[in-house]
Amino acid sequence: MKKLILLAMVIGSLVFLNNSVLAQSIDPQGWDKAKWGMTEKEISEIFKGEVKERPKKGDHDSNLYIPKLKLGVHAKYDVSFLMDKNTKRLKQINMIARICEPGTDKEMATVSLSDFDARDLVVKAVVQELEEMLILKYGNPTYSGEKEGVRIQGQSTNISRKKIWKCQTTEIELSSLSPGVYVILIYRQKKDQERL
Repeated sequence: MKKLILLAMVIGSLVFLNNSVLAQSIDPQGWDKAKWGMTEKEISEIFKGEVKERPKKGDHDSNLYIPKLKLGVHAKYDVSFLMDKNTKRLKQINMIARICEPGTDKEMATVSLSDFDARDLVVKAVVQELEEMLILKYGNPTYSGEKEGVRIQGQSTNISRKKIWKCQTTEIELSSLSPGVYVILIYRQKKDQERL
């Protein structure tokens, strides 16, 4: 009986490791339908009806974005497409979470730092939801870090958390600042010398 249990544990471990290695080898080469090296025109065509153009103000890397994209249960995301200034081709996608009230599509108001408890619970749920989706798709992160005492609005009680997944051509970064400040998901094209 002990041998059978041991054999089951070994087989389970091998299956888990195999799935983790396979997930790590998957490379999104961008995000969703947007692939590295696309032009603004190509992005506009593949996200027809979803992508918007910002007014031509300031020094944006791109004027294209998708507002309030529903992803998961707890948040909507503003998705920005950043272009290389020289080649004018896609190099990064930023997804900034708009935190929603539990069980609704209604955005939670940004409140003062002294009143973040309810929002912080939702932010933690958003981070957990994104992390679980990323682990299922790409395996465990290659980097996980936390830094206390990040100063915001003169207070240093915040904790910055970051997880990174490294694929062949893509680096994926999930960052959050607690209590309840922000969540951002970044898909970044790796430079040639960073590629595996």
